Amino acid sequence: YKREMIEYDILHSTWNINNNSGKPYVSTSNLNDKGKNWQLHQAIAYNGDEKIRQENSNKGMCIDHLNGDSLDNRKENLEIKTIQDNSKNKKTNNKLELTGLQQVKNGKYRSRFIYNSRTISTTVRETLEEAKIDNLIVQRYLGYIHNKDLFYLLDNIDEAKIKEIEDLLKGKKKKIDSIFDLG
Repeated sequence: YKREMIEYDILHSTWNINNNSGKPYVSTSNLNDKGKNWQLHQAIAYNGDEKIRQENSNKGMCIDHLNGDSLDNRKENLEIKTIQDNSKNKKTNNKLELTGLQQVKNGKYRSRFIYNSRTISTTVRETLEEAKIDNLIVQRYLGYIHNKDLFYLLDNIDEAKIKEIEDLLKGKKKKIDSIFDLG
C-alpha cells in the first residue's frame, strides 16, 4: 500500500529540470506534500523514503546514472554507490579530455580525484603532456574507468616514474585512511 502511495506521489508531483551543478537534473520541492527538495533519481532509487535517503547520504552514498545521462531516471539506470565509486566512471567535461585534469591559474596542470570523500591532487606540472601521464597513472591506480582506453599510453613510460607517482598516491591514501581510523 505504501509503495503505491509513493509511486502516486512521484507521478503526481510537479517536476522541473534544474541545472545547478553543470548537469541537468529533474527535481521537485513538493514530493509527498512535505516541502522537501527531491531529485527524481533519488525519489525512484529510495522510493520516496526520506529516512533511507538521509541514511545513505550520511554514509557517503549517492546515486549513479550508469549510462552518464542525468535525465535518464529509469530504475535500471540507477545504482546506489559511494561517492568515490560514482566518480570512477565520471566522464570528462573539460577541454583537456581527461577526467580530473585541470589547468591551474599559473598556466600549469594538475589532476584532482576523489578518494574516501577526500580530494587527492597530483603534482603541478609545467606541461600538459607530463600532467596527462600523471593523470592516467592515478586513474589506473585508483580504478577509474572512463579513460581506460588510453592506459596503453603508459606502456612506454619508465617504471620508476610510475612507481614514484604510485608511492605518492599510497602515502596520500594512507593519510586519508588514517583520518577514518580515528573514529
